[in-house]
Amino acid sequence: MKKFALLLTALTAICALTACSGGRAQLLVASQANVNPDFSGRPSPVVVKVYELRRGLAFRQADFQNLFDQPMQTLGADILAADELVFVPGEARSITYLPGPDARFLGIVAGFRQMDRARWRSLRPIDAEGKNLIALELNDASIIVIPESRAKGWDPEEALKQHEPEPEPELPAARTAVRTEPSPDQTLTSYEDETPPAPPRPAPETDPDVLERNRRMPSEDMDAAPGMSEPEETRAAVKAAGTSDTRPRSRRAAPAPYAVPPMKTAR
Repeated sequence: MKKFALLLTALTAICALTACSGGRAQLLVASQANVNPDFSGRPSPVVVKVYELRRGLAFRQADFQNLFDQPMQTLGADILAADELVFVPGEARSITYLPGPDARFLGIVAGFRQMDRARWRSLRPIDAEGKNLIALELNDASIIVIPESRAKGWDPEEALKQHEPEPEPELPAARTAVRTEPSPDQTLTSYEDETPPAPPRPAPETDPDVLERNRRMPSEDMDAAPGMSEPEETRAAVKAAGTSDTRPRSRRAAPAPYAVPPMKTAR
């Protein structure tokens, strides 16, 4: 019995040091200070979704909206698990995932504001039974993959320190009033790039459009007459609509999206 216990302990120790413990995928991310600018150039947090995939073809071919909002319906059997992360400007983070035995790829999608010029997708192969290192930089509206030759010695904290942000764009000068020299008969005040004001609309009681619209409206009032009870109001509305069905209508709730299992992480 003691020999069996010693053998079991030895096998457990060997499994902990070898492939019995499974593979790992370490994700290093540096979110630069200029990440995810809006249309005024102001940086903002960015949502990043990580997908554990069996195959990568559907991920490569899918458009952003379906891939970001409906990964289960879009990727089908290719998706095994998912994780959602939020990075603020100037943040560095390290996450270690424990991929399943069928995982072959990690798909990464970033929801940038300026999608018309964004590089929002990255697909990285992984070994489900080995050690994997993926280093990314979120810069402006792009996912930048650090080459494998540099990834081992790459530190996201140092990447943030070495980043040189671009100067902020200059705001257009405010319009100023330009007063011209008065002439003997008049004084002019002009404004640069000013659009002439629209002529004032007439009051509703004298507006010909309003009068014509009121003339064409039906004379019957669809609202219930004073003193009518709620069932009488319902029957009056049904009679006006030309149907005898007074049953209340219920709106069917939208189906819930398919849930994707969460990715396992190392503590």
